[in-house]
Amino acid sequence: MVEKVFRNQDTESDWAGLLGERVPNADVPTWMDFTTVANVACNLMSAVSCFLGEMLAVEGLVLLVDEVETAEVRRYSYHWERTLNFLRGLSMTANDAAELDEAVVRERDGGVRRGERTGLVYSGHYPGVKYYFRRPTRLKVLLALTECRVSGKLKEWKAEQTLVRLEGIDSQALADLFWRVATAYGELYRVELPERVREWALQCLLLKAYSVSSVRGFVKACIELLDFVRHNPTEPPEVLDAYRKF
Repeated sequence: MVEKVFRNQDTESDWAGLLGERVPNADVPTWMDFTTVANVACNLMSAVSCFLGEMLAVEGLVLLVDEVETAEVRRYSYHWERTLNFLRGLSMTANDAAELDEAVVRERDGGVRRGERTGLVYSGHYPGVKYYFRRPTRLKVLLALTECRVSGKLKEWKAEQTLVRLEGIDSQALADLFWRVATAYGELYRVELPERVREWALQCLLLKAYSVSSVRGFVKACIELLDFVRHNPTEPPEVLDAYRKF
């Protein structure tokens, strides 16, 4: 695919295939609707990260997956099983797990193809595609989620997935977080909070409105405060204290 791009021979079908659309393409495996393509997806993402690391002089690729708890929303049981299979396979790929060097065998009942060492499900159409493209994969994955059944499963994969809980954060750490958020927001939108307003917002609004245990709410409050200042430049932000609902 990279060679085609360099030769200016890439087509819309090539890019559609990379995005997971079902299109006829000899270079990109077809992403099926009713079976897993977890090994194909992980292989592709690790191939992209290897390309970035080897061709563009960067460390690799960091994949951020938000609201992973929505994996619980499903119609059939196999949706849940396949989602967990993908998340575990992606985790192992990002950790360069040696177990991914494995033979793929077909189960007698149902014909599902699984890895002998990991038990991961492989695509029935492309069982020969490994979960990784090359080692090191140069791929790192961050899964963001609230406490749910998925997080319970992650605990079972301790060797493959590190859990970092956002809890027990003290006021000074929250203050540092607020300064970082406000600085990044200001650089992006050209919005600047005066020093006194920043201090007031932190001490009188944010820390009072949210306890240390509600990090998510604290960050959302930071953004809503900055949004208010950006969209209401003539209003003093102190008015938020009177009718805040965030």
